[in-house]
Amino acid sequence: MADLYKRKVTLELTDVEVRELTELAARADMTAGELLSAFVHDLCRSEWRNGSDESDRAEDWYDRTGFAYGSMSLAANLVQEEGIGGIITLVDALESQQMYREDPESWKEELEEVDGNEEELEFVRDIEKAVENLPKGSDREEQLQKCRRIMEEFRWMNEKGEAVKSITHD
Repeated sequence: MADLYKRKVTLELTDVEVRELTELAARADMTAGELLSAFVHDLCRSEWRNGSDESDRAEDWYDRTGFAYGSMSLAANLVQEEGIGGIITLVDALESQQMYREDPESWKEELEEVDGNEEELEFVRDIEKAVENLPKGSDREEQLQKCRRIMEEFRWMNEKGEAVKSITHD
């Protein structure tokens, strides 16, 4: 079962784009939000998509824009390897690292909690290595800020609003 919820996302649009988007949507007897949601359903190939041809065209659009083509950014690499969880893990690790700097005793207590759980300890070590291997300088800070913004937006969009529809699979 996949439930559909109202979500919020921030768009950066000119006044002309807002007017034209609203007019495009109205021509289809939709609101701008409904039109954009329909496109996202197609782009993500969700159960709510308008069809496989529409999904193919949305995917073609994404590929043709070159948004992700050859991106070597930290965020792109993390998502490629681990999905959005990679970004969340990195940002959480950076916050833990900051906690360590501010309160080393508290960090020791955190590590003691995972002591004996080899999988958790390996995870902590991997994160520490990842943080150490980040590029230095302003590019590092820019990339980390981008990861933080992506994570914050994901968490913000993940807050469920009113349920709209449900699909039940037999």
